[in-house]
Amino acid sequence: MKYKLTFLALLISVLIGCAPQDVKVTISYSKNPQNVYPYSTYGDFAKIYYTLGAKSFEYTVGNHRSIELTVPAKTRMRATYDKYISDASGQRATLEDAFYVVDKSHPIWNF
Repeated sequence: MKYKLTFLALLISVLIGCAPQDVKVTISYSKNPQNVYPYSTYGDFAKIYYTLGAKSFEYTVGNHRSIELTVPAKTRMRATYDKYISDASGQRATLEDAFYVVDKSHPIWNF
């Protein structure tokens, strides 16, 4: 019985130590127009998406702005923003994505 209690206490302490810790992440969206061929401009806003368990989150950040979020470590995040391309074929719009895995040692995400 004594060994079972010791094993149980050790198991609980290991599981508590393995739980992901919350990280305060600074997310910056800063895209400038590119004056090289093909010419590119970017949308005024980016959407930030991530999921925790069964709950999904969506945030909006303006161009040349940043937001701060507190999320568990190792959370996968995605940013989606508009990209407008001008070349010899004319102008077209597309969506671009940027990805980030929350890391305690690198809590700043610039895209």
